[in-house]
Amino acid sequence: MAERDYNVWLGRRIREIMAEKKVKARGFAKAIDLGRMTLERNLDGRYATAEELEKISGGLGITVERLKRTDVAKRRRTAGAALLPHRQGVAAG
Repeated sequence: MAERDYNVWLGRRIREIMAEKKVKARGFAKAIDLGRMTLERNLDGRYATAEELEKISGGLGITVERLKRTDVAKRRRTAGAALLPHRQGVAAG
């Protein structure tokens, strides 16, 4: 994955976790002592420094390693749904 693509993916990942935890960018940036514009740029795909990632992951209550991983639970749900038998047209009984 190219660096720019990775940064965009990581920004989306951070947004996803923030949404799951119902965290708003403005209050979150203040709580982790990071400039709001810096956080917004990270969320938009700008390169995040190691220090910024530490602050973000710490504020979300996860490790940097966890922040960088794809969501395994989400992949399992998607895979599980693909394995369910096709039920269209089957009457409930």
